Amino acid sequence: MLDILLVRHGQTKWNVEMRLQGTLDSDLTETGIFQAKKLSERLADIEFSKVYASPSGRTMKTAELVLGNRVSPIVTDERLKEMNFGVLEGKKIETLDERFKEEITIMHEDPEIYNPSEYNGETYKELISRTSNFLDDIITKEDGKILVVAHGMSLMAIISAINNLEVKDFWSRGLKPNVSLTMYNYNNGLFGEELFYDTSHYE
Repeated sequence: MLDILLVRHGQTKWNVEMRLQGTLDSDLTETGIFQAKKLSERLADIEFSKVYASPSGRTMKTAELVLGNRVSPIVTDERLKEMNFGVLEGKKIETLDERFKEEITIMHEDPEIYNPSEYNGETYKELISRTSNFLDDIITKEDGKILVVAHGMSLMAIISAINNLEVKDFWSRGLKPNVSLTMYNYNNGLFGEELFYDTSHYE
């Protein structure tokens, strides 16, 4: 029996500024730190058999805060990194020129045809492929309770794989809120959804 707890990093300065983060990084805000500490309180009685995180600073800091006083190594995995937005990373969405604003619209409204090769970004298929590979690894190698701290879109890709969603339906379940908790159990090849985007610990 395997329980997989999926957590998005806390609010960052670039989240507030509406900048595309992707593989670049930004510090947690005071709100982000508060969110992570409240989740730590909620999960205080849970012993994790393994903790995975994207190597980004914002995810590592969130994972550390959620763990609190528990002594548990955090295993970083490149496959959990956020979607790569290429040359758009670090830029405010409102400052993008019309050409790139059109790409952002396609990214949200028509994922199947989104092709950011012009600016060295990553496609949805590439994102889903690497995160699905991570998911396949943990369901074959792990048991107990697994904490996974990553990013909005990399976690959405994992959720897409769990629910067998097609690329065109990537956004059908919305963007995962900061430090929301989604939980699946896995047993005998089947996933069961226990929690989805739950933020009751800090609301």
